[in-house]
Amino acid sequence: MINNIIDKYLSFLKENIEINELKWGAYQIITPFLDYHNDYIELYAIQNWDDIILTDWWYTIKNLLINWVDISTEKRKNIFTQILNSHGVKFLDKEKELYVKSNLEEIWQKKHNLLQAILSITDMINLSRSNILSLFKEEIKTLFDENKIAYTENIELRWRSDLIHNIDFIIPKWILGDKEIIIKSLNNIDKVHTESTIFWLSDIKDTRSNSTPLVLYNKTHENNSSKKLLNAMKNYDIKIQTPEDFINSFKIINK
Repeated sequence: MINNIIDKYLSFLKENIEINELKWGAYQIITPFLDYHNDYIELYAIQNWDDIILTDWWYTIKNLLINWVDISTEKRKNIFTQILNSHGVKFLDKEKELYVKSNLEEIWQKKHNLLQAILSITDMINLSRSNILSLFKEEIKTLFDENKIAYTENIELRWRSDLIHNIDFIIPKWILGDKEIIIKSLNNIDKVHTESTIFWLSDIKDTRSNSTPLVLYNKTHENNSSKKLLNAMKNYDIKIQTPEDFINSFKIINK
């Protein structure tokens, strides 16, 4: 039955798709649409009595995880949920699957909806690094706003090296003590970002004695390699926290 439906759908959309029947009765549908890795997006059709289940078998979430896209943060989770709702697609949290349930009459539209949801979610991977960093900065701003922490953002200052550094955030000294806090947000913890951060903060220390430099880093990307780099920054007396830890410190001080 499913094979006949797929044949009609093939004629209806005039697509070049490959259908493979699996041993246990499901059908693999290889679509002509490409994902972030230039692989063809695959769907799976499963007969369930009078219904047909179309699923990605956690294909989409796996691609997000491989590319370090964490959908558990508030902003990304909202984007993810909006995409699902707009296409009428369901998500099994435990299995990490996107799926739709359809009858024979709606199979064409349901397959289209699932595929469009997958393509839209995959676009979250296609964000440039600068946009991903901007997303991380937005998450920090949200935390500051929610906790009523005053700040100034995106300031350019010239330091000892005569280079102009962009400051992500400055928190005035009356918020947490007798020194202002100069914040750099670090989304990717790699060798290049570590070296530039060490230079950046070393440049600040000698020219702005009334300031406390602080790095807020994205814990989502933390691994054994990044932990070594974080320790390297600590050896240069650089204060490092996650945004959540910083907020907790703020709450303790302001009890």
